[in-house]
Amino acid sequence: MRIILTTTPNDNVIPFNYQKYLIGVLHKWLGKNEIHDNISLHSFSWLKKGVIQKNGFDFRNGAEWFISFHKEKYVKQIVKSILEKPDMFFGMRVSDIQIDSERDWESGEYCFRVASPILIKRTIDYNNIKFYT
Repeated sequence: MRIILTTTPNDNVIPFNYQKYLIGVLHKWLGKNEIHDNISLHSFSWLKKGVIQKNGFDFRNGAEWFISFHKEKYVKQIVKSILEKPDMFFGMRVSDIQIDSERDWESGEYCFRVASPILIKRTIDYNNIKFYT
């Protein structure tokens, strides 16, 4: 299940390495939970609709961002938290939340496209760790 967030414009240029702020606000909204430090069956996109500036991005018309979860209960939890604390970073706030419709994954073949890179870490043995992209 996926939620699509629309934000207000930022009030300061957002640095190019802003992903740590996305992770921070996501964890703020999730609060204490059993998925922290476990296999991540959730994903999120980068901010969309930005304009490149000299020192970062400007989202003068706001941004779009999506967060996807394997389990519906996390979507409900995060939507509740966003409604209570919509502030993000650099002056941005969530102004709209849309819940993307469920897909029936068992009824046939589907093409699944990701909006950002996927990194998988696997420990083969004590001294051997593999990363897959």
